[in-house]
Amino acid sequence: MNQLYIFIIASLITTLSFAEPLVIITCHEPMGSSMEYGVSSFERVQAAIDKKQKPTKSHFKEAIKNGYERKPTFIIGSDKKKATIVWAESAEEAKQRELAKSVNVPYCCSPSPATDANIVMFTPDQISALQVDTGIVTLYSFFPKLGTVFIASQYTEPSGKNSTQLSTFAECEFAWNSSQ
Repeated sequence: MNQLYIFIIASLITTLSFAEPLVIITCHEPMGSSMEYGVSSFERVQAAIDKKQKPTKSHFKEAIKNGYERKPTFIIGSDKKKATIVWAESAEEAKQRELAKSVNVPYCCSPSPATDANIVMFTPDQISALQVDTGIVTLYSFFPKLGTVFIASQYTEPSGKNSTQLSTFAECEFAWNSSQ
């Protein structure tokens, strides 16, 4: 898996829009917690099954431990304008892919494509990037001197009746381009 991962990163570096990466940041799985406010899809379905007139009122749900199963790698170009994000295949996904291969069945799930986040702050102590997509906003704040990243995502269900916030930290290694 490591050889495949290195090949993917090397391929991305050569095809990305910036000439040379300033820094490559590789991180462990981000861990933290999530909180919700509203009435979740599950609660609305449960109310319908129980034949209640209306699902419960909007409310805060207790914070729960949460995180990502994948390890992220971030590539920041020498122009300091964007961070390209690549999420490595998780151990469970690798296991499923190998199982499918062993029984000669096509694997259902392709790897996540690389995405970009706009850098909004770049100092020696902190680099922050913002990624905005339909219904979700994610902030990535890197702390090179601490060797960490803070990832915070806020999103809402398509119904607009429930919102979630996920906050995580991960330890990271920062590989700076020595020619910069």
